[in-house]
Amino acid sequence: MNDFQTFCENYLSGFTHQVGQRRSLGLEKEIILTDARGNMGNVVETMWPYFVKNGFTPEYDTYYKDEITGFNMKERAHITTEAGKGTFEVILDPIFGLNECEAVMKRALRHCYKSIQSNPEARIVSLAYQPLQPPLRENWNHKQRYEVLVDVLGQNVMTATLSASDQVHVDIAREEFVPVTNLMSQLTGLFMVLFANSPISEGKPAGEYVCREMIWDDLGTERTGVFDTPLTSAEDYLSRVWKLPCIMMKGGEKYYAPRKNFDELMKGKNGSEIFESFKLHEGAVWFCARPRFFGTVEIRPTCLQPWDAMLSVPALMLGLIENWKNVEEFTKDLEWNEWIALRKQASQEGFALKIKGKPVGLFLKELIDLAAEGLLKQGEPLTHLDPLYERVNSGKNPHDRALDCFSSNGLPAVIDQNTLRPNHIDLP
Repeated sequence: MNDFQTFCENYLSGFTHQVGQRRSLGLEKEIILTDARGNMGNVVETMWPYFVKNGFTPEYDTYYKDEITGFNMKERAHITTEAGKGTFEVILDPIFGLNECEAVMKRALRHCYKSIQSNPEARIVSLAYQPLQPPLRENWNHKQRYEVLVDVLGQNVMTATLSASDQVHVDIAREEFVPVTNLMSQLTGLFMVLFANSPISEGKPAGEYVCREMIWDDLGTERTGVFDTPLTSAEDYLSRVWKLPCIMMKGGEKYYAPRKNFDELMKGKNGSEIFESFKLHEGAVWFCARPRFFGTVEIRPTCLQPWDAMLSVPALMLGLIENWKNVEEFTKDLEWNEWIALRKQASQEGFALKIKGKPVGLFLKELIDLAAEGLLKQGEPLTHLDPLYERVNSGKNPHDRALDCFSSNGLPAVIDQNTLRPNHIDLP
């Protein structure tokens, strides 16, 4: 076998899930910090003192050794800075069960809530985009790898400092690699309608329905969005990524920009070097659905959700993936290029979108029903899908509700509407 074939076998060996087994979930919840008027907050200055004072184990940048980038929160959760100074991320270890995920997430968010109590102006907000801050270089948190991103991608990457999302990893079997990744890619436009929640940009209604997703296209459509053509095999996917320009590598403790295609960089490398390098390389490939070396598929185009729908994204994704063969029948209504076009249409039209002359709500209702079937197969509760049925029934997503509030009462009311409160995390 050549180097690429050997690498493919090594990569696929990580997909150990067996069909019929229960699937675990990995959650990454990016969350914004603002003041009561919607100005970007500073996570390190506002939140980190609480975690230091209360003895949480700090985690540091690999290069700037004195820079705390996050904390091990114990109980299967970590908190870390994200790209922007006003964004933090709560990351859960792989967990079985939606209710257990919810319990762990709420425990973590209780600490986040307590961390801002000494600052009466601070707000932890469930919007997916900073509502006032422009995309500036000074927004970036102090991580050395971010310096490389800015150096390579320039002004186009500045908007990444403003966004927040709910991203989900779901276990998949090796034989599910292609069909599940294709399906989750095709459904991107429908996900965007259902989960839109990035309504305000620089103090005005955002120009697109889901600006938080569409900003990724500025980084190069060969590594973002939906694949131009469906995957035909795992090797096909890995070959596409293998040939892309490599944005970031690591030498010792320092990241750097190779400015070469990945396949060129790997000439003369051994198997373990190639695999470790690829793990970094694939982290700078931002497809809407992307396999990861952990043995999961990651679904990325969903905005951060309101606090009363905290587990709605993982519930839908877990259900659809568990029921993927029936979902595959559902997707046959459209050709691949029509699903690609739907992503852009969704960003412009939201719930006003029609598919083959029919309201998008009809397709969304069927999609949620398919997810409910999958959750029942896993023995999971269906309650986390309730907010999604309500959106379909009302024809309004969180984006619409935030804009209604903004039009009537202004941005401070939107911040208040989306602020984390004790009742969201089971505090008295």
